[in-house]
Amino acid sequence: MKIPFRRYRGGALVEVQINDKYTEWMLFDTGASATFITDAAARRCGLRPQLMQLRVFRLGKGEVAARPVGLDTLRVGDSAFSKKQLLAYVIPEDDPEDEYAGILGMDVIAEMGWFSVNASHLTFHRSMPVLRSLIRLPAIVQGRRCWFPVRLGDGQPIRMIWDTGAAVNYLSPNILAAQLQRRGGKSAVVPQGRHELYAALEDGTEEEAVIEYRRLWRFGDATLGSLSLHPLPIFQYPEVFAWGWGEYGLLGFPLLTEYEITANFTTKRLFARRYRQRLAGTYGLALRAEESRGTLRWFFSAVIPTEEGAPLPPHLCEILAVDGIPVERWETIPLIQRLMFPQARQTCSIRYFDGRRAMTNRFRAVGIAYLGLPLFWMHTIRLPRTELKFEGGYLRSRMTLEIPKQLRGVRGSRRRLYVEYRDDSWRFG
Repeated sequence: MKIPFRRYRGGALVEVQINDKYTEWMLFDTGASATFITDAAARRCGLRPQLMQLRVFRLGKGEVAARPVGLDTLRVGDSAFSKKQLLAYVIPEDDPEDEYAGILGMDVIAEMGWFSVNASHLTFHRSMPVLRSLIRLPAIVQGRRCWFPVRLGDGQPIRMIWDTGAAVNYLSPNILAAQLQRRGGKSAVVPQGRHELYAALEDGTEEEAVIEYRRLWRFGDATLGSLSLHPLPIFQYPEVFAWGWGEYGLLGFPLLTEYEITANFTTKRLFARRYRQRLAGTYGLALRAEESRGTLRWFFSAVIPTEEGAPLPPHLCEILAVDGIPVERWETIPLIQRLMFPQARQTCSIRYFDGRRAMTNRFRAVGIAYLGLPLFWMHTIRLPRTELKFEGGYLRSRMTLEIPKQLRGVRGSRRRLYVEYRDDSWRFG
């Protein structure tokens, strides 16, 4: 039986029924050892936590004190799977308007028998599926944890927790930068320091988004057993997780945009097959144009690391050609669209002048889902006397670029670019 997901802040929500009366949406999270329910959802469902008991859990934002509550039944989908007498834990919600009621953890997921999961849906199998066409994963299952040995560049595999509740992939700060560099890793700070951004919401108000420092690593090769995970952008962000020694990383939800995982935690067997969701991507470039003698000169800077072996451009470089076509022969709107709004895994060749010499670099687009950043950070476009409008939020947004007629040097008749980001893909108007 196939159960569709709802995407939520880089993860996936699955519909559940609590005590055969209440329908809620919970985060499907293989990184959580237990099942959690928010106090608001507990009140909606008439659940009463045990006030005399308290347990502390380490969740994404640190330690959280939670009280146990008993659920008579919890059903996933249309009774495709059910668990009776479940002990869940009540946690405070971060946002009273959050769309999810809690976290479906490994105490439930580990008892689902054979199931398959990708970025779009969860499938339950009534019997053991045909495994001949699948690739066996070298997973380590211990209790309510599942680890994958991931090889990043050169060196021994790093043991990473499979955590579908994590919006991006993370490395522990317990691994030193010098060790990652010896593996061939290249890194960049995304964004640099403390950066305040403003987004116009649908109700007309503005929301301030403050993004703290984090370092983004990229490796020339990343494998899980015989599976290629390349490209695998992976963050080091010590402020998010309370890492313990011996914990080295999280392999998050973006894995499910590339592969479908078939698992049975009772038998400790996990398999994978290629599942490539069509994703919007980014080359991680900031684009800028300047008027010069009746034409436009185009410049770019790189925000995220480039492919292994390719030098990272300096802060600002002048574009000479794109895909072998001189930049002055490109129409303005198609040029912006080509550089700023590719599909994931698409490549682009840019010839540029870095102030000393001309050189060519090939960029490979990373899926937006891998980065977990607000879209307006990854799409910086600056043209003289031109306004870029952004509306929406984290998962859905609209961007409109209007080029005024008084701006000289614009090639082509189109002066408006409309881009909508929805269901992980670009839609142009």
